[in-house]
Amino acid sequence: MPLSGIHVVDLTRILAGPFCTQLLADLGADVIKIEAPGQGDPVRGQGAIRDGLSWYFAQFNRNKRSLTLDLYQDQGKEVLADLLRRADVLVENYRPGVLARMGFSEARLRELNPRLVVASVNGYGSSGPYALRPAFDFIAQAMSGFMSVNGPPDGELLRAGPPISDLVVGLYAAFGVVSALLARERGTTGGGQQVEASLTGGLISMLAYFSAHHFATGELPERTAIRWSIPMACSMPPTATSRSRRARPRSSSACWRSSASRSSWTTPTSPATPPGSPTASASRRSSTPGSRSAPSPNGSSASTGRACPAAAS
Repeated sequence: MPLSGIHVVDLTRILAGPFCTQLLADLGADVIKIEAPGQGDPVRGQGAIRDGLSWYFAQFNRNKRSLTLDLYQDQGKEVLADLLRRADVLVENYRPGVLARMGFSEARLRELNPRLVVASVNGYGSSGPYALRPAFDFIAQAMSGFMSVNGPPDGELLRAGPPISDLVVGLYAAFGVVSALLARERGTTGGGQQVEASLTGGLISMLAYFSAHHFATGELPERTAIRWSIPMACSMPPTATSRSRRARPRSSSACWRSSASRSSWTTPTSPATPPGSPTASASRRSSTPGSRSAPSPNGSSASTGRACPAAAS
């Protein structure tokens, strides 16, 4: 596995941080999830429960080991410090400043392990007027402007059903961790790095041309999410080449095929039709640019990993 031999200390809970460390675990990293005594990660009691196990929890904490530590006590902090001395990565999703108040400031972490990569997942970044505010997915969807471009133009704003900001920031954090590990191994950084990803910033980056237009002009983007349909084409879409020269007649039976891995046009083979026949005329008419509809293929892919949930100790 790509990350075999990489040791990760996971101080995260709920969704965004655990998704980040789950991705690292899926790639082979040895992830130790630190949980508080008693309840542990609150997600253990949420979602569908089968045989005493929350499948919601298992989905984002598979392939990890679990350790209960009371980080309010000196003994728990000593155990954590010992783990960090031997770790490659620390991932946390406290509000900025909380980890330092627990006795693990940036200077302390550097003293414990100069090669440690520290990844922080938060709501608004570690600086600015909102830095100390808590954040959840639905708050980030609103604060980022993501909700403002969803829904009917004359109706209510709509949020995405899945926790999109948690998933986006988890991906960014995992990508940052892997990049920092690569830089460390190449010797370009001289040690570990600080990686940071925020729910709100992650969603703003996903607004694509909406955010680009707003930052360039100051104008609020229009809601267009439900205005566009996805037509099913029944003939070859026009191209710059076909518009610039006379196109050869094509059969209107050409159909669009799409899959997660490839998309292609296929035209069934048919016997030659003599020029001037009614069928040939119909074929020429159906292949004119004005009668064509451009297809909008959409493919998707999914990745799977080992499914072994963390066990509470």
